Amino acid sequence: MILLAGAVLAIILFDAGCAAPGARRETVAQQSPATKLPPDALWIESLDLAAMEQSWGRPRSGLSVDDNPLTLDGLVYSHGVGTHSASEMAIDLYGLARRFEAVVGLDDESGEFGSVVFVVMVDGQEVFRSEVLRGGDSPQAVSVDLTGAHEMTLLVEDGGDNIHYDHADWAGAMLVLRSLVKAPPKAIIPPPGPDPRISTQRSPDPAVHAPRITGATPGRPFLFRVPATGERPLRFSAENLPLGLKFDPETGIITGSIEQEGTTDVTIRVENHVGATTSTLTIVAGTHKLALTPPMGWNSWNVWGTAVDDAKVRAAADWMVESGLADHGFQYINIDDAWEGERDADGRIQTNEKFPDMKALADYVHSKGLKLGIYSSPGPKTCAGYEGSYEHEQLDANTFAEWGIDLLKYDWCSYGKIAKDQSRAELRKPYEVMRRGSVKSCVNCRGSSFTILMRRCSWFLLLASAAGPSRIGGRI
Repeated sequence: MILLAGAVLAIILFDAGCAAPGARRETVAQQSPATKLPPDALWIESLDLAAMEQSWGRPRSGLSVDDNPLTLDGLVYSHGVGTHSASEMAIDLYGLARRFEAVVGLDDESGEFGSVVFVVMVDGQEVFRSEVLRGGDSPQAVSVDLTGAHEMTLLVEDGGDNIHYDHADWAGAMLVLRSLVKAPPKAIIPPPGPDPRISTQRSPDPAVHAPRITGATPGRPFLFRVPATGERPLRFSAENLPLGLKFDPETGIITGSIEQEGTTDVTIRVENHVGATTSTLTIVAGTHKLALTPPMGWNSWNVWGTAVDDAKVRAAADWMVESGLADHGFQYINIDDAWEGERDADGRIQTNEKFPDMKALADYVHSKGLKLGIYSSPGPKTCAGYEGSYEHEQLDANTFAEWGIDLLKYDWCSYGKIAKDQSRAELRKPYEVMRRGSVKSCVNCRGSSFTILMRRCSWFLLLASAAGPSRIGGRI
């Protein structure tokens, strides 16, 4: 869903890994009798859960992925692992295990939503695959013979309809061992496979690449890096630029501020010692004219998670240019969750110690002709537990604009506990609130003001009321 706010900063919701809200099914919970560990056995939760990889959240010992009691069909399990599809955990058995036992299903907190498949691999062979289990389905028992096995992998796959609400439980999961075990099994992180082959062939001839159309809001900062390849150095020129814009002939970066609405075809020329080429860049200036092509860029979450910091973001901007991706239309450097600090006495969001000066960071990224994105959530807390934008939407929109932010990934986390129901109006509400805040920031913000482009997380894709870029799956 795209919500374009006619001026202050461009907010795009990428997707970094948006979290599924946890609707809860009304059940009467009963305590599971399986609370004692049989002789010569160990609970899976006692292994190092840091070795379990999953698409959202983190694995929880004895709790659901949303930090509630593990509950399947109204029955509470004292032991087990709460995870989220897609999930994987490899265990080195050392040939010491006899059997794996568990009860699997979608946690009751998912309500009637979600769909998953549980898989058990032993020494590279699939030995168990559940049916597709959906929210509200009865759980399924798992019992796998491990005699002589060396490695077991537990997998949770998406049921085929994206990963939203896929709060999966390995309830009561245990390994039954041979007697007299000196070194118990342990969770492991398998070595990565070979790196994919990437073509490094580059033609020396100058060429201009997409996008060949871009949008802007009159009176707001404009930034566009002409995506061009060819043996360096390249020399750029432009004819028929709209009033208010200027062109750097050495970098191909267009900056400034367009004075009035309208569509302008700009002739771009790129040349080097080999030859020259020309291309047309169409600049559309007006209200709600952003994202005329799908925004492309880099997001910090899948590589850095909560370890992201200022230096890593600057390095990503450097590599966007050095790798040649910027020369093929990649424009955005997006900071995901974990940049947030506390709010000051006036309620204004502050950065944490990892980001000492967000405005300086934005200026650095802009100097390369790239755009800087940031993250927030409409709930009180973000997916990683940092300060969200709830009841501070106007202040946050103003702050992002003052920093020079170009893009916002706006998630859902923790708002599920605020939403009154799952109605269309209630699901749209937090995004419309941020839209209104971003529109007002056009007038109220101090310092630089950017145009706001807003993209929501994918499980609300069907609620879209305007065209534009949107996540279409559970990945960034």
